[in-house]
Amino acid sequence: MAQKGVQVIAVEPGSLAEEAGIRPGDTLIQIHGEEVLDQLNYQYLITREDEAELVVQRPDGSQFETFVENGGEGIGVDLAQDEVKVCKQNCVFCFVHQMPKGFRKSLYLKDEDVRLSFLYGHFTTLSSSDDAELDRIVRERLSPIHVSVHATDPVARVKVVGNPKEGHILRKIDRLLAGGIDVHTQAVVAPGLNDGDIWLRTVEDLWARRREGRGSVLSLSCVPVGLTSHRENLPLVQDVDKAFARDWVARWKPEVRKFAVANDGEPWLLLADEWFTRAGIEVPGRAFYSRSWAQLENGVGLVRRFLEHSRRFIKSPRAQGFKGRRVLLLTGSSFAPTLRRVATELNDGEIWQRTLDDLWARRKAGRGSVLSLSCVPVGLTGHRENLPLVQDVGPAFARDWVARWTPEVRKYAKANDGEPWLLLADEWYTRAGIEVPGRAFYSRSWAQLENGVG
Repeated sequence: MAQKGVQVIAVEPGSLAEEAGIRPGDTLIQIHGEEVLDQLNYQYLITREDEAELVVQRPDGSQFETFVENGGEGIGVDLAQDEVKVCKQNCVFCFVHQMPKGFRKSLYLKDEDVRLSFLYGHFTTLSSSDDAELDRIVRERLSPIHVSVHATDPVARVKVVGNPKEGHILRKIDRLLAGGIDVHTQAVVAPGLNDGDIWLRTVEDLWARRREGRGSVLSLSCVPVGLTSHRENLPLVQDVDKAFARDWVARWKPEVRKFAVANDGEPWLLLADEWFTRAGIEVPGRAFYSRSWAQLENGVGLVRRFLEHSRRFIKSPRAQGFKGRRVLLLTGSSFAPTLRRVATELNDGEIWQRTLDDLWARRKAGRGSVLSLSCVPVGLTGHRENLPLVQDVGPAFARDWVARWTPEVRKYAKANDGEPWLLLADEWYTRAGIEVPGRAFYSRSWAQLENGVG
């Protein structure tokens, strides 16, 4: 029979626990007459009142009772790690089932634990949560919880999760909401399984459960199904290709903004970044995402946040510490284009800065001077067969370049007796979708006009 309670692995010297005779190896069986279930339950019970009555069991099986006046605080013990609960579903797109053999055992663990959902934002289908556990979530205020809904239509959900007992997810969600527990939700979208009318119903059902105050569906994210090449003997699932992703973005990106307006400006319907990366479309700007980066761990805003942070890093003095270093970067195929782009910007920034410094050093009064330096974005056509791979300048790169170097144009002009020396071709602005600067931004003599500057 499994041991009840939670084991003590360390006791802080001079703590209330030490004074009460608790030692490493002991097990906390009860607090206030209630069985201690795990670490979270211990925290709830020990902090509930100013005084605590404990039942402690020694390694030899003997038990004793003790009393501490802890003022609603901890008593100075470290507890053994809880056993993780496993998932009872058989989802058609379960990533664990799609893992190749031979990796470490922890990668094959199908965790389905509301405690991890509360603490770390892990998603749970609630398959391992019976009525008693749902009541415990309410009682201990484990809010918010993150729930994988996938579909609110019971028939469709059974097809997705592969468990005929888990079709009515809204019954469990409604029980949590009635108890004042907030819920973040997600749906992994697989073409032909839970898109179309089924997805529309999911959105409508969950939006209807958004409300003011406690007990609300705080958000709904949609994530494109992820499939690997290791699906032997698994159900046939259609992948999300570029065309499907483009259609999804075109259909639901405007809806994100509509729901945000109806939600006091806070995004409620969330599109994972992978919709955009699969579609070959630039991820939206910061305003598209939740102010708190809700569901960041679910891939909603990860790319945008990375780009925001990397842009600040490239401009910072810390970036100079990487000059001359060779670094190997490893990532997955989905994120590789983004990482490659940032690495290119970092490398290009260093090379470009050296070019700038070298040529500015050769500007002088009188004859024999470098009069100007213009920068023009690369121009590529669709006819590059058998030519080296060159990355194009997209709107995002162009916007970043304009933001970085437009102020520098003015600085160099000031140091050059008011005459612009560093020149940005107009195409930087047109590609970025930004209005070209006014007349004062350009050389008085329209230098390099034939090069597209001005």
